[in-house]
Amino acid sequence: MNDWLKNLTEVSPENLAGARQAGDDGESSEAWLLSRSLVSEKEILRAKSVFFRLPYITLGGYHPSQEAIELITEEQARKLGVIPLFCLQDRLFVAMPDPYDLRCEDFIRKLTGRRVKPVLAAAEDIKQTITRK
Repeated sequence: MNDWLKNLTEVSPENLAGARQAGDDGESSEAWLLSRSLVSEKEILRAKSVFFRLPYITLGGYHPSQEAIELITEEQARKLGVIPLFCLQDRLFVAMPDPYDLRCEDFIRKLTGRRVKPVLAAAEDIKQTITRK
């Protein structure tokens, strides 16, 4: 699903078409754009944030709350490709690259007993943060 690409206003229509085609061919549209230095990771997050109507976060220097970290182990975070950020009442805010990964969201909800609120983050940023822990 590449509908979020329309929010990349600084990318030419030709390059957007190339990114869409890459997505249709099984390659990541994001990887296609990034490998050609047409956009930054932050610009992709911003475009997805607008499209999905979700907040985004860059994780460099961010320190998740202890309460959130205790809910999801490092191994689980690595396997799921997520970072628990913080808790607010019965909700757990989780950095994840794909807000439509309902299986992941459902698993976290069952694991933690909390409603999951996705926050967009780059997959590579998440991997680096898990390694940094």
